[in-house]
Amino acid sequence: MKKIPDKQPISENRINKIIDDPNVISKTLSQNEKILKEIFADTYDFEVRLIERSTYSNLNISYVIGLTDTKKLDELVVRRALNDVFLESDDKIAQNHIYETVSSDIPDNWYDIMKGILNGDALIQFEGNAPRLLKLRETQTRSISEPTTEFQVFGPKIGFVEDADKNVVIIRNFIRDYNLHTMEASIGESRHMKINAVYLDSAVNDEVKNHIQQKMQEVENEDIYDLGELARFFQQGHLSLFPQSLLTERPDQAAARLRSGKVVIFFDHHTFCIITPIQLFESFSSNEDRSFTVKWNYSFVRLLRFVGVFIGTLLPALYVTLVAFHPELIPTKMAITIAQSRSQIPLDAPTEALVMLFALDVLVEASIRLPSFVGQTIGIVGGLVIGTAAVEAGLVSNIMVITIAFTAIAIFMVPYWEFVATWRLLRYLYVIAASLLGLYGMTLAVVWTILHLCKLNSLGHSYLSPVVPLQFKKLFHFFYPEK
Repeated sequence: MKKIPDKQPISENRINKIIDDPNVISKTLSQNEKILKEIFADTYDFEVRLIERSTYSNLNISYVIGLTDTKKLDELVVRRALNDVFLESDDKIAQNHIYETVSSDIPDNWYDIMKGILNGDALIQFEGNAPRLLKLRETQTRSISEPTTEFQVFGPKIGFVEDADKNVVIIRNFIRDYNLHTMEASIGESRHMKINAVYLDSAVNDEVKNHIQQKMQEVENEDIYDLGELARFFQQGHLSLFPQSLLTERPDQAAARLRSGKVVIFFDHHTFCIITPIQLFESFSSNEDRSFTVKWNYSFVRLLRFVGVFIGTLLPALYVTLVAFHPELIPTKMAITIAQSRSQIPLDAPTEALVMLFALDVLVEASIRLPSFVGQTIGIVGGLVIGTAAVEAGLVSNIMVITIAFTAIAIFMVPYWEFVATWRLLRYLYVIAASLLGLYGMTLAVVWTILHLCKLNSLGHSYLSPVVPLQFKKLFHFFYPEK
């Protein structure tokens, strides 16, 4: 794993106040113990253990309970340090007795010591010798299990975990290729959170690779604690409604994107990974589409998603346009039915559409935030009760309820939640444009969206590829698999 070097020392105000020169590490036990206890003042889980030796030098072991694997520390270090052979051995033999058993690093300064201790290393020091950091970190990650937010019919039933290093191992199990390169960096001022970037060198574009390498170095000076913030840091065009990254917890999705030239970024303590750069057409594809044994099923599902997005985004605006501005475009029998259903409605069509869209999004967000055992029930019951009560009270028409319900179902055909949120926002834009200028306003909004997508660039790639520029073969195989 290639390590990107630090650009500057870690900024630790507390260390700078306690130590005159953080680059100088004393070889005296008592002095270093005093400094550590000042740094970790009022910290109950920090412990310093002194092992006294009657003939030779004493030694200290300092660590944070819970971060350091105390079982390994007791078995590999403390228990050996308390036996008679160790106590009666000279310093060189005693040190070799430990350092040959446990992997260790020699810190260059107090910043390295603090970073190591807070990452779970144990600091050990013999009197009169330089301290070392023993690699005894406690790994508190759950076992690999099925993804909980991205359900699939086909494919492996495993998801990523909260450890970035373990997630890289999972990806290597999917892609056993020496061209799979990795980078790592510590993030933020304290630099205790780690990110790993993975890419397939034989597939990735040089411009993308250079951009990621540059950002991996710059991110060390940023304070980022959330996966969404990290994704925005790596992408371009922050004001666009359309995301240039995908978040997924499925290793098969990540492996498929790596083979197509993407970069996958893992962040400690997050089960999702970032896939970048992403184009619009990739939001309509899922890796499990290729699991169909009949190619036409593959084509049907992808076409269905396009139709679903078209209906889910434009149907409310089209309803407002036809009912409020151009009723002459509606077939006569349907126009009569709509007029009858709206005869007692006090709200005009634009207000009716906006109110129902808002109610729909409230129900969706509430069902997501509520506990799983009541969220689904609230979503179903809330939708039925509110929709039925609104129609019976004469606040909205039954045609509007049907339109919004079909809109909600259609938009969730998109496999990725980030893009679902984008199309939900565009629905409001199109309804507002239609309520102001009718069909002309709706057309202007759609044209503006298309022009924006044509202009949008995702790390050197056209966002509308393979349509802009047109790559007919690639476009054809998007809807019909090559193999």
